[in-house]
Amino acid sequence: MSCSNIFSHLQAFRLIDRGGFHRLLKFCHLSLSERDIPHRHTLCAEILRRAHIAEGKVRKNMKKVPSKISFTFDAWTSAPGDPYISLTAHYIDAPTDRPNAWELRSEQLIFQEIQGRHTSKNMGDILSRSLDRYELCGKVRSLLLAFYCLIELLFHSTGRLVYE
Repeated sequence: MSCSNIFSHLQAFRLIDRGGFHRLLKFCHLSLSERDIPHRHTLCAEILRRAHIAEGKVRKNMKKVPSKISFTFDAWTSAPGDPYISLTAHYIDAPTDRPNAWELRSEQLIFQEIQGRHTSKNMGDILSRSLDRYELCGKVRSLLLAFYCLIELLFHSTGRLVYE
């Protein structure tokens, strides 16, 4: 699911265009005028622009990691019943001039609403697409799953070898 699809469904962004919210902003920031308050579409576009920049930086950093990468994955359902998934990459980094100065790094690669059911096939497809998106299939060291079997999820359901 793209960020623009997520934003189009969020009621909170519609609040930005309402008079009560404008009055609250002006109360909190007395120098603010009507034209200083962006329309929800403008705000969504800016958030997407910044998200693409941040993702590009993460992708660039992950390409430079010389070692294998470990991943943690979790999926859950919110109180209203919306399913979400998260994938985080973990690796050890060191400056080139101090190769023994190890530092544990983590990058959250995805945090998104799950489209479809919580099946192993669907989860495996999401994880596989995420690893492809960041070009990390050959760098997988381990994948810690909250409640699914790695073999079923990544090998049986997708038919792809991502662990070398």
